[in-house]
Amino acid sequence: MTVLRNMQDAYEESGMIGAKKRLELELQQPDRMMNSRVNRVLRMEKLPCCLVEDLMPLGSHFRHRQEFQAGWLSKNIDTVMGVCTSDMDIAMC
Repeated sequence: MTVLRNMQDAYEESGMIGAKKRLELELQQPDRMMNSRVNRVLRMEKLPCCLVEDLMPLGSHFRHRQEFQAGWLSKNIDTVMGVCTSDMDIAMC
């Protein structure tokens, strides 16, 4: 998704604050309202931030996997967010 690439560029320039601002700008675009799958994924602010911060730097091999497709993410959003949350809990211990 180009939104994640745009967020990654903003993340590299000004950190997570820049990435979140870019996400807000992307959500305000009128064409984003048409695609409900992308919209659903982007509205879960932690998910795109986690993808940009943790998975995008791993390279193009990971970016071309189905886990980065809006359709897959929207269907499996509960599982993905559960894994992210459990990883955060483990890291804090």
